[in-house]
Amino acid sequence: MHHRQNIQGFTLLETLVAFAILAISMTVGYMAMSDSFHRQHKQQKILTSLDQAENLMTKIISGQATPKTGDLTVQIRDITSPQLNLQGFRLQEIIIQQPDGKPLLKSHRLSRISRSL
Repeated sequence: MHHRQNIQGFTLLETLVAFAILAISMTVGYMAMSDSFHRQHKQQKILTSLDQAENLMTKIISGQATPKTGDLTVQIRDITSPQLNLQGFRLQEIIIQQPDGKPLLKSHRLSRISRSL
């Protein structure tokens, strides 16, 4: 007499393979999320620095603040072309430099020239 055993379920090897696949998938997912969070944090720091530099530049241009001696230096150059001047505009290049002379921020400011009659 032969007894048929209907064994249902997974073997130990199948279970271990499934866990290995799951572990690898979770590791890859964790690495991708970690990298994404790191990039987001780095981008946020850059944006915050740019906001602070832009606020400082606005204060300097409006005369509300001046850079400290030995700190940042600011150069403002008029680079208006004759065509812009005829149209009533002025273009300025503003460069904020670190004490070692490396540019920290470079920007341009376009403003309308007020003409009195």
